[in-house]
Amino acid sequence: MKGLLKSLEAIVSILIIFVIFVVFFGSNEILPEFETINWQMKGFNALKSLDQSNDLRQYVLANSTGVIENKLLPFVPPEVNIKVVVCQTFCEKPGVESEKIISINYLIAGDVNDYRPRQVVLYMW
Repeated sequence: MKGLLKSLEAIVSILIIFVIFVVFFGSNEILPEFETINWQMKGFNALKSLDQSNDLRQYVLANSTGVIENKLLPFVPPEVNIKVVVCQTFCEKPGVESEKIISINYLIAGDVNDYRPRQVVLYMW
């Protein structure tokens, strides 16, 4: 009988230790919403298709953010607002107050004769 109680006591102590590990070391990371993930995929694909048509590079080097936004509008859902920022290494915050905002960074190395790396940041909310 004593052996059975010792075995039961060992099992209970193992369960308590396991619960403590799960509580303290469990994942507390909040998963992103599927809606914002879809926005991010659509925004990146829109930038990529604009780059593959060789238009994005010209607009970035000319710092024409308004033209880039107009070219991207058909690719994003109609209920989503967008803002494009072109910068070198450090980009300013967009100044948008929203609970759901994502950013997509896209790098452009410049042109063949004009090596000026730029960063295109697409904000969606």
